[in-house]
Amino acid sequence: MKSSIDLGIARSGIGLSRSAIRFVAPVLIALFVLLTAAASSVELLSIIRAYVGGEGLYSKGQKNAAIYLAQYTYSHSQDDWAQYQAAIAVPLGDRRARLALQGDSPDLASARLGLMAAGNDPSDVAGMIRLFRWFGHVGPVKRAIEIWTDADALTQRIVSLGDRMRHAVLTGSPQSEEQTIRSELHDINGHLTGLENRFSSTLGALARLTRSVLILALGLGGLLTGALCVRVTRARLRERDRVTELYAALSQTSHLILRVNNQQHLFDELCRICVNNSGMSLAAVSLVNADASRLDLAAIYGSRPAHVEALTSPPESRLNWQLDTAALALREGRSTVVNAPAGSTNREPEGKRGTGVVFRSKASFPLHCRGAVVGVLSVFSEVPHFFQADIVDLMEQLAKEASFALENLQREDERRYQAAILADQNRISHRSSPRWRSSWRRKPRAAIARWSPWTNWARSTPCAWRPRCRTASSARPPAPP
Repeated sequence: MKSSIDLGIARSGIGLSRSAIRFVAPVLIALFVLLTAAASSVELLSIIRAYVGGEGLYSKGQKNAAIYLAQYTYSHSQDDWAQYQAAIAVPLGDRRARLALQGDSPDLASARLGLMAAGNDPSDVAGMIRLFRWFGHVGPVKRAIEIWTDADALTQRIVSLGDRMRHAVLTGSPQSEEQTIRSELHDINGHLTGLENRFSSTLGALARLTRSVLILALGLGGLLTGALCVRVTRARLRERDRVTELYAALSQTSHLILRVNNQQHLFDELCRICVNNSGMSLAAVSLVNADASRLDLAAIYGSRPAHVEALTSPPESRLNWQLDTAALALREGRSTVVNAPAGSTNREPEGKRGTGVVFRSKASFPLHCRGAVVGVLSVFSEVPHFFQADIVDLMEQLAKEASFALENLQREDERRYQAAILADQNRISHRSSPRWRSSWRRKPRAAIARWSPWTNWARSTPCAWRPRCRTASSARPPAPP
């Protein structure tokens, strides 16, 4: 069982997919932005093409309208008048669409009908409306719309001339009126030609600008995507190296079980292995005291050890007891992880050595002995999101190995204690046995020699110095020379 705390909120489990997404997400976002920019640029170029085509239809309609109206001034033919009306309908449809889109509340339906009446392809109409609404007040598009407005004003003059000519034909006006209309048509046609050329050049500049922006965006997007791929690759390699180091730490812990001889040695080596072989900054082991009121620091190794001094304080004196990983691991009997985001911090506690050192990731793993939690292994890292699912799993396995070693040490201590008691009992029972007492009576000197230092001295002393042998020594004849 694992629990995770992120920004002070407890959550169960750490998903492996979240770790993968954390590395892949920047690349996916860059690719999405790149594709969006490319698609938008292609769409913009397609809309510009549609406007260029619409400008061609506008110019053709205006020219044809001027030609048919001039012919009508000579022929007064109904066919010329009908052709004039069909030709002038194209620029009038564009004018209707422009007025519908420039209003306070754009009339999209009327704009669509106007553009279609002007001969534009229905599949291009939606894009033309979007470009007008979204970029109508920006740079080249704004200048193009201003030219369009001026051209529509001249088109309205052609319409007025056509109405005058129609009225003159119907009422039989003199030929001088017809000559005036033809002269005005010539002037309007010249002005419209200049406006149409300016409109085309403006759209061309817009197309070239779009192409340049597209090339720049694709280039920057490619560089950004490449940089993100390099970053993701390096991050994955670092994570793989951390996992490899943790496997090495786990192997060293397994070997440590065979050669450790006491608890302090076990805890010191465990902290050293966690720091030296896993890329962590600090490791500490805390044990529960006799009355289970506090955690006593048993071993510590790494940089900035003042950070774990708070573990030795009673729970009641800790303001963040609910968020303390060691406390939660001890209380719930399961591993607890804090992976704070890069912007948040877990600072060193205030005190003599408090320097505000930042640990962005920390975790605590309970140590069990015979089914009970007897201590906590706490580890700290300055890397954000350090404790991912695979690392947490390996650390839990390392804590289990340490718990197994702790149980072995306790069983060995109990075995030695029982062996000492058994030896004492055997010694006492041997002294009190009848055979031992009879041996004492039969061979007192042997018993004294076995148990008394004075007897050993008597054996090494000449017989003349022994009180019990003086008489025998004086009566005994001297030794021959």
